[in-house]
Amino acid sequence: MRFNRLTSLALCLGVVFLIMTGSAVAGTTSFNSGNALKYAKEVGAVNGVYTLPAMMVNRTMNVIRSTGQNFFVDAVLDSGAKWNGTFTSGSVSVTGAAGVTYTPTLITGTGVTATFLITVGGVTESQYPVVALNISGVTVKDVNNIIGTSGTINITLQTRDSATGNVVDQNVDQVPFMVGAYGVTLDKLSAGAAVIDVATGRKKFVVNTNVTTTTDGSAYVQITKAASGVLGFGGTQFSLVTADSLDFIITGDLSGITYIQIGSNPAVAVDSTALAASSIKLTVDGGTWLNGTSTYFTIGVIGNTVLNTRVLNITINLNMVQPDSNPADTANANDRNLTSNSTLTTWTLNGTVLVAHWVNGNNAALNSRLYLWNKSSVTGMITIDVYTLPASTAGSTKLGTIDYGSLMGSSAVNIKLAEDILNPLAVTLPYTDNGGNLTLVITIRATGVTGISQTFSSGFAYGTYPLQAGN
Repeated sequence: MRFNRLTSLALCLGVVFLIMTGSAVAGTTSFNSGNALKYAKEVGAVNGVYTLPAMMVNRTMNVIRSTGQNFFVDAVLDSGAKWNGTFTSGSVSVTGAAGVTYTPTLITGTGVTATFLITVGGVTESQYPVVALNISGVTVKDVNNIIGTSGTINITLQTRDSATGNVVDQNVDQVPFMVGAYGVTLDKLSAGAAVIDVATGRKKFVVNTNVTTTTDGSAYVQITKAASGVLGFGGTQFSLVTADSLDFIITGDLSGITYIQIGSNPAVAVDSTALAASSIKLTVDGGTWLNGTSTYFTIGVIGNTVLNTRVLNITINLNMVQPDSNPADTANANDRNLTSNSTLTTWTLNGTVLVAHWVNGNNAALNSRLYLWNKSSVTGMITIDVYTLPASTAGSTKLGTIDYGSLMGSSAVNIKLAEDILNPLAVTLPYTDNGGNLTLVITIRATGVTGISQTFSSGFAYGTYPLQAGN
């Protein structure tokens, strides 16, 4: 029994002795609750220099260091990153029991590892000391552009005996320190929709939410220009500035459109160049862009031009002009595309437009017919426009428009060219100009109507062909 008690006492004394002499036991490093500092990829660069905000990296040692047991504190970066020479001796502090003194001296503050000597004095330590590295205003050089490529730079805060150079507490744990993240994000692109009203000759829209008779304001975009918690290279909140810009490139059929505007920014007129290119660019500077707010597009039409069904697409580009984290760079390489060829808005009809490309009005020799079928359940008014069909590129002449009447849902109709269309328009019959050839545009205020056309005489027929969509 005596042997067991003596053995236990010896073991206890041994443990105390090991602790007092600084034997290896695991300590822990902590920083920002385990979260790396986010820096904007938009300012990332090879050899980029980043300023750190007012924060601390802490290490709770799991060994006791008493007078004379001096030690080094190493702050080690990985991924090729380097400290940029902005530490001082006061950048490190150590706290322990009352009466114990820890005096720091900066050994080196540049390169992959910054090293401080901690001289221990005063009374005998009785608790585990805590090392605190103050990084406020310290700069880090990102040699390999880890930030610009969404990578993470880790930090290791370790302690070593000053006499032997051996690690004091063995748990040399890395913690996330700096990471690249986008400071500008496309949060949402909500495609719009507008309906062209056939009752106005396809010149205006049906009034709806954010749509007037002459404007389509149904599409909007939401872009964050200053993502929360993402820092610029100066160590403060990143944000686009006036020198930066967002380009909104809208493509598609721009006919009938007079201007396009985004938010309260100046409207951009659709000129002949834009019409020819089927493309228009709206540029908004980064300083005036509303951060994370739904910003609507307004597409204006003149109201007296026939509109066609269409899909307008949009490409959004970010142009960075503000300096990146490497002042030596003469150009910013961090421009990027936020979205490409995405749908901005779609225009449809609230009816059907069909085209009979060829009929003949010489009713002394030929008869032309239209056969329509309304498969919908909606009754639709029929309007027919009559155009000449010359044998040259001189252009057609509109002979007139006739309101034929209404076509009931799930119903068909047989329309005779001479009797039902030309005669009410007071066109002299038989019509023989251009060989009697004509083109018809048929508008029915019901969707999904189909039809065919036929021209024939008493002895032969030219065949039957489907009416083409004239949208």
